[in-house]
Amino acid sequence: MNSGEGKLNYGYYLLTYIHLIIISIIVIGILISLLFWKVIANIIMGFGIYTFLNYWIVILYLIKQREPYNLSSEIMKSVIKSGKVVIRPARPQDAPVGARLMFYAGVNYMRAFFGSTERKAIKVLKRMFSLPGHMTSYTYAFVAENEGDIVALFSGLDRRSWRASNRASWMYGPIWWIAAPPWQIPKMISAYYAFDKVVPPVLDEEYYIVHLAVLPEKRGQGIGKQIMNFAESLAKSKGLKRMLLDVEIENEAACRFYKRLGFIEAKFVTDKNYCKRFGIQGSIRMVKPITRQ
Repeated sequence: MNSGEGKLNYGYYLLTYIHLIIISIIVIGILISLLFWKVIANIIMGFGIYTFLNYWIVILYLIKQREPYNLSSEIMKSVIKSGKVVIRPARPQDAPVGARLMFYAGVNYMRAFFGSTERKAIKVLKRMFSLPGHMTSYTYAFVAENEGDIVALFSGLDRRSWRASNRASWMYGPIWWIAAPPWQIPKMISAYYAFDKVVPPVLDEEYYIVHLAVLPEKRGQGIGKQIMNFAESLAKSKGLKRMLLDVEIENEAACRFYKRLGFIEAKFVTDKNYCKRFGIQGSIRMVKPITRQ
């Protein structure tokens, strides 16, 4: 990892702390106005509110500028003809099932990020899912429907969307205080730091599968394979050359599944702090070249 990538991965932590400082300034201003000098308090509050409003103007601008996926008709036809499920871009209203599927996609990670239990983590994920642009958002997700019901989900990022999702993570810093309990915020920041410190970034010509999950009652029906075929078609339409994903070392069933699809083990991550943070033995970066046939 070069120094530029390091700055990209860690930059939003600094801005998250800046956001918290801004909120603290507003709170301090209110306290001073109640207890001491109103003139100084008004100056402090004015500065804090001005900065906070400017921050939200930037967020709204970025949301407006966000470009949705533009799927070719050939990709969508190939999915519909398979006869099992129909895959479409996720929407904010998919949050109840989408959050549940994202939790299943990485149980240990989601508990470290969003809550110690399934119920707590999914509750936070539902709120985060509806916000555009970040890594656990509907923006980069697709859902598979069977007879009108969502049965599976995957989300993927190329280099450009990887960078955009990282920016969105720190842009939404203050919203974490609304989406998650206050005592969970330090855990979320620590988890993001541990993840980005160890997991390699997405490079040019790569498509990274962030989440992949099928509802437990729908597994064993070939839906996961169909979704991965769709993901490969999508990556191919973008002109990318490799698909990659991370899987926990102890998840032997998932490793076998990806190997059957043509993925190979490229790198093992067994950093002590990383493993302790997420309660795993380690993770495997798996890669599959995209054929042009």
